[in-house]
Amino acid sequence: MLEYVLLKGINDQPDHAKELKELVQERPFQVNLIPFNSFFESGFQRPSWTTIKSFQHELVSNGITATVRVSGGADILAACGQLAQPKRGAA
Repeated sequence: MLEYVLLKGINDQPDHAKELKELVQERPFQVNLIPFNSFFESGFQRPSWTTIKSFQHELVSNGITATVRVSGGADILAACGQLAQPKRGAA
């Protein structure tokens, strides 16, 4: 399994999916796409759902097994791969 974190505008475009496809196509990988869980001051954002699904489609249409991890807990900054404290002064 290959874990791939999708970051808005950084590695979520069709060209990035094609590069990833080239990297894994000769190997028996399953790609687990993980949309970034945004939090204050991280400097990164989560791609739109449309972008995420398009990225997945690019891989799947080329024979790559790719799933999108959907994680709960983002509302309390405890989603997959995310442990953060609320901004000071935030409730």
